Amino acid sequence: MRTNRRGFLKTLGGVALFSIVPRHVLGNGYIAPSDQLTKGIIGTGGMGRGHVNYAGTRLVAVCDVDKNHLELGKKLVKEKIAAYHDFRDLILDSNVDIVHIATPPHWHGIMSVEAAKAGKD
Repeated sequence: MRTNRRGFLKTLGGVALFSIVPRHVLGNGYIAPSDQLTKGIIGTGGMGRGHVNYAGTRLVAVCDVDKNHLELGKKLVKEKIAAYHDFRDLILDSNVDIVHIATPPHWHGIMSVEAAKAGKD
């Protein structure tokens, strides 16, 4: 079947019209994935669990050296998320845009430097 250029452009225009949908068309309260930052939390004790519900972010990974805290961290959201024992593994996770560091103060510097080197905020 042979099509001409005009027919092709009409078809392409129709496809583009239906594939580029403004966010408000999807419904109130819907946040597009492109409008969210994905985050990982290092340290899921009491302070770390307080970092879950920041507006415009979605938790995708947690890290803690304490296995009990790590289990609690994995239950912070309904979706399945990545869980790490080593903070360097969380920082290297390509799904993580930003890192929340909720550990004892003497670890903050090391973790912040490693996160910055990896391009994470």
